[in-house]
Amino acid sequence: MRLHDEKSRFYSELYHKIDTKKITADEFIIFANKYRTDDSDDNHSGFFELCAKFVDISLNAKKFPDPTTCDVPAVFLYADVNAAKAAFKEYVTNHKLSDIDGVLEAIRIMHMYAILDDDTRTKSATITPKKPTSNTQVGYVGKFHNFRMIPNEMWIEICQQIKTEI
Repeated sequence: MRLHDEKSRFYSELYHKIDTKKITADEFIIFANKYRTDDSDDNHSGFFELCAKFVDISLNAKKFPDPTTCDVPAVFLYADVNAAKAAFKEYVTNHKLSDIDGVLEAIRIMHMYAILDDDTRTKSATITPKKPTSNTQVGYVGKFHNFRMIPNEMWIEICQQIKTEI
């Protein structure tokens, strides 16, 4: 699939978030006001690329599935975190944005949609318990993990770092 189609789908999802009141109309205007339906990269705000930097944090993390607890601890790469923070600062500066919390919230909601169709990184998994215990319910197949989303604890830490550095 062409990058243009993926961006169109991303901005369509962003527009849907306005309808469901997850992103305000003012935020949408900031993020998508320059976006048009042609293939030129000069005609959009760059919000897709910004969100892609944040999804890289989660998808590039080294994951260590634990079949005893069905959890997936991860080690996040400083290079990805630093690239996302730098992209955020550049975006906020270029668009003269002052509502840092609003921009971060929009990224939190939208970053998982900024993935190209041909991306081969693992996007999700269901971790199955190695040995079912007496507490395991009949039919339990494991715990689902969405690797497109940055875990909440890591998200809070990244936001704190961004706010401190701006």
